[in-house]
Amino acid sequence: MTLHAQVWGRGEPTVVGLHGWNGTAETFVPLTPPRQGSLLAYDLPGFGRSTAPSKLDVEHIIGPILRDFEERDAKDLTLIGSCAGSVWAMELALAAPERVRRLILVDAFAYVPWYFQVLTLPLLGAFFYWVTFAQPFGRWIANVALASKRAEETD
Repeated sequence: MTLHAQVWGRGEPTVVGLHGWNGTAETFVPLTPPRQGSLLAYDLPGFGRSTAPSKLDVEHIIGPILRDFEERDAKDLTLIGSCAGSVWAMELALAAPERVRRLILVDAFAYVPWYFQVLTLPLLGAFFYWVTFAQPFGRWIANVALASKRAEETD
């Protein structure tokens, strides 16, 4: 399995970016260059330039990242998880507490809503994602549908 990573800056402290659904390491470009230390961001398994895992389970998603942490001798890490990346950040912290100092979770969710299954459909999934989340009109529709479950100022 090939795990693609990008690094901006150098040295410690190291911040690790874990993107959300349909993202890549490029999600974290707005945080570059870091003021100090380095930012390490991954294309999670099955996204961007990383190959798909042989099995869709926690071990096969975080395993390659844990091995990369070992190869880099990465420690004292701050993990930034965005959306679904928050789940992987928490799993990494549980699996390697000696390496992780803190978690920053952005738009984390506690479970995968049933309607996310639509986003996994071959060919149509990417289109549905774009329609619902990747452009203003789709976000407006999502905001109207979820108005009773969110703060008014969120998008």
